[in-house]
Amino acid sequence: MRVFKKIFKPGWALLSMNKKPNRLIHETSAYLLQHAYNPVNWFPWGEEAFEKARRENKPIFLSIGYSSCHWCHVMEEESFENNDVAAYLNEHFLSIKVDREERPDIDNAYMQFAVMITGQGGWPLSVFLTSDGEPFFSGTYFPASAKYGMPAFIDALKIVKERYYKNKKEILSFVGEMKKAFSLQQPDKKTPINENAVKKFYDAFCMNFDAHNGGMMGMPKFPPSLSLLFLMKQSKHLENVFLTLKKMGDGGIYDHLAGGFFRYSVDEGWRIPHFEKMLYDNALLLKLYSWAFALSKNDSFKEKADGVFQYAKNVLYSGKGFYPSQDADSNGGEGKYYVFAKEEIRNIAGDAFIRYYCVEEHGEFEGKNVLRVNENINLGNVEKINVEEQKKRLLEYRNKRVHPAIDKKIIVSWNALMVSGLVAYGRYCGNEEALQIAEEVCRNILNECWNGKRLLRIFGKKNLNGFLEDYSFLINALLDLYETCFDKSLLEKAGLLADTAIELFYHGMFFDSSEEHDKMYVKTYNARDNVIPSGCSEMIDALFRLSMISQNKKYNEIIENELGLNMHNMNDSPLSFPVLMGVLSGLHGDYYSVEINGGKEFVADVHRELLKIPVFNIQVFHGNSGENKILVCFRNACNEYKSKEELRNILLEKRNA
Repeated sequence: MRVFKKIFKPGWALLSMNKKPNRLIHETSAYLLQHAYNPVNWFPWGEEAFEKARRENKPIFLSIGYSSCHWCHVMEEESFENNDVAAYLNEHFLSIKVDREERPDIDNAYMQFAVMITGQGGWPLSVFLTSDGEPFFSGTYFPASAKYGMPAFIDALKIVKERYYKNKKEILSFVGEMKKAFSLQQPDKKTPINENAVKKFYDAFCMNFDAHNGGMMGMPKFPPSLSLLFLMKQSKHLENVFLTLKKMGDGGIYDHLAGGFFRYSVDEGWRIPHFEKMLYDNALLLKLYSWAFALSKNDSFKEKADGVFQYAKNVLYSGKGFYPSQDADSNGGEGKYYVFAKEEIRNIAGDAFIRYYCVEEHGEFEGKNVLRVNENINLGNVEKINVEEQKKRLLEYRNKRVHPAIDKKIIVSWNALMVSGLVAYGRYCGNEEALQIAEEVCRNILNECWNGKRLLRIFGKKNLNGFLEDYSFLINALLDLYETCFDKSLLEKAGLLADTAIELFYHGMFFDSSEEHDKMYVKTYNARDNVIPSGCSEMIDALFRLSMISQNKKYNEIIENELGLNMHNMNDSPLSFPVLMGVLSGLHGDYYSVEINGGKEFVADVHRELLKIPVFNIQVFHGNSGENKILVCFRNACNEYKSKEELRNILLEKRNA
């Protein structure tokens, strides 16, 4: 049953005619539909579920995950398809299933609780709530039988049920204390803005840097994309940036056959990945490798950017937008699609391939091989050509396997991240097709998800308004695209979206959701970045960029207020704020504003030149003056230039200073 569900979702329901569907059968989310035939009587998030829990005086079991989540699949197979577990849940709990990609507001609220009480989070997120939606106990994956130092799921359920009914007063008291703790976590005092936090970021990055493998020390190991992008903007510690990109690109975290990066490495050397592929990771890495190629002219960086682009275009692109993720699992197991026995490879590829990609008799992943580059081998030109041909043949062989499933929803914020990645790739790697796709995706978002007043979260889901990250990521994508074509309408829409976001989400600080969304037990605010930017930090970055063009005083007031609220935490935990570090640095003058004025030919000529210059802490825009001139402002001083040669020289001179 497990295999058919993974291959044919949602059509696999036809294979479950002997099973009675639960309420999730009416949902559109691929993740929720995966659970539509579980014996658990799942409810989608909504008032019906809470009203029933209150009426029956039951605690709520809230399970949050997403369709490509490996451990979500494991917990489903072990527990949610287990009739005994389902019967216990159905009798003693009201069970709600949430797709975190659809509802980041629900995920953020309860993930913060999980991290506060357990010190860690992750998916599947398992939270127990009162009938009013207030959390009192949490975990992530619970095994079917006790292991890994965790209780069996059924035992955890029994403990929670007993304590809920016997210790109701204590639970309600705990809920009240947690609410107070949440309110104390939100910044309420401003600290004077100063640039010391930027230096602390550099120091913390170097202190935690893995000098052998690149990236941050420890494991599991995630691509530190946002930190690397900030360092490249500032032209700082580029040797560490380039080392990280080389190690990741050579490692097993990169798919050497079809391109694209997996989500993270389970080891410190990027050798064995967690095999799911996420759109947002590849969007950020596409920008990162494109920038690295522009700075270094290292062809291996362009090859990885090419690979990410080909993967995104060939596998995730629908013609309208990009799908969010591809499973780690296929044919009943994690990574089965991607790994090979040595004998399989020997039948297709030669000795050079086997040596170059570290193929062993007994591979490192369950006896199979994950392809990764052997850094100690240099191939000759003939061998390189042969290896490339053998890669194509091995990919053809792999393509005959059961493919990992792809979630088919199109998320506005993640697509906006990919638009920004495509713009960087198109500019610095000279790919016009990437720019065309970026324009097409932006046009589709604006046509289908934006009515001039409200932005949707997901294509086609009319009842789900966008969250702060949808607005902020899209504004930056529009600004990136505007820089490549000077289409004034893109700039106008970015400004309109910014003003709407301020109206909806800004109440002394930028909250993740608006009053138009479901009311959570707490209102979440977060300026810290994770593997992707926070909605708040990205909005401050967007307002900063817009303010460079419009000199909007309201934007500047909001920027200074948010930086002041976060200044203390930025000094204490600098690596958690790479996006705001870029704004802070820019606010102190380390940012270029380039205004191009004049006749059509002059503007076009200068603009073409500017698009090639690898300077990333910059906002470029088309001025209104008819005089041929270029106004460059940097460190609170502005100078006029008359030619593209002067512009190139001054930008590179300042960057290298």
